[in-house]
Amino acid sequence: MSTAASVDFQFFLRSIRDNRFIPQPEADRIFVGQGDFRQNGVDVLHSLVYLADLEPNSRVLEIGSGIGRIALPLTQWLSTGSYVGIEIVMQGVAWCHENIARRYPNFRFLHLDIYNEHYNPTGRGSVVDVGLPFESASFDVVFLNSVFTHLTLEDTQSYLHEITRVLAPGGRLWGSWFLVDEGIGETVLDGRAHAWVPLGWADGAGVYYANAQRGTSAVAYDDALARRLLNEANLAICYASKGEWPLSRTHIDGGF
Repeated sequence: MSTAASVDFQFFLRSIRDNRFIPQPEADRIFVGQGDFRQNGVDVLHSLVYLADLEPNSRVLEIGSGIGRIALPLTQWLSTGSYVGIEIVMQGVAWCHENIARRYPNFRFLHLDIYNEHYNPTGRGSVVDVGLPFESASFDVVFLNSVFTHLTLEDTQSYLHEITRVLAPGGRLWGSWFLVDEGIGETVLDGRAHAWVPLGWADGAGVYYANAQRGTSAVAYDDALARRLLNEANLAICYASKGEWPLSRTHIDGGF
């Protein structure tokens, strides 16, 4: 973006953040993340535009759409594009359908009824079994915010290969991860490295879990492993940036 366009975009983002007519779920219904709900969504929109080439006419898939935290600001950006959000928590899908899809016909939300110990313990199967319910090359941008941080290695591999399938040529993947820098894996487990997520067990393959039962309340990956997984899915890393977690490059953007 040019300097003038950048200034205009910053004003646009502030107008979304401060727009009292954009709906927001009640605090006790929000089950995603911490911090300022509206600001977090605006921040991701900013990142998607600058790092994932998100355009107003883009075809967008969000995996883990939650209760609309990012979809809400996207309603103001995707003027001629389209958005599909898939989510395993039914109450989030229902809220988004009622408060977003009814007002914006280019937005739709689907319930993916697969198992997760925290968010959908009654779900059946996994993405390994069912895949993503979309035709190949259907999307220009696919993004996952705080999803890889709650997936087993097998699920991560399946999602990445399915994302490659549904991305159109030249499409972009934007994702957030907990990544462990080279050489400090042992310090994560013995407490010498203090991250704000609890990790106490490693599987020996470069994945770190909350406990020996591979609890997915928090899952981290060796940086080298995450890069290998992306490469195996035919996704080239375009940009990686350090995030708030002191051991991680939490945002990895890929495309092919």
